[in-house]
Amino acid sequence: MTDKTTFIVTRSPSSAWDEELPMHKQVGWDDHAHFMDDITASGFIYIGGPLTDSREYLFVIEAEDAGEVWSTFTRDPWEAADILATRQVRPWTVLLDSRKNT
Repeated sequence: MTDKTTFIVTRSPSSAWDEELPMHKQVGWDDHAHFMDDITASGFIYIGGPLTDSREYLFVIEAEDAGEVWSTFTRDPWEAADILATRQVRPWTVLLDSRKNT
């Protein structure tokens, strides 16, 4: 078994996002929320959510490689419907982590 890499992922609204509606009222919210809950429960997403001062969403992911991150998010119903787009997947070297015993 290989060690997983930590990634920082940014996502943001895409062309089908309705600016008049809040996030939880966008078309397909229930399917998107179910998908995100499932990948979080599986341990793929460590933490994530909207950045308060922007339209971006930030996620800390643990995956085998960047390809796994991209392919996982392509399965999000919102990505397929062009409501939300994955913009960046960047590996992150974590030096400080209170989850790990020293």
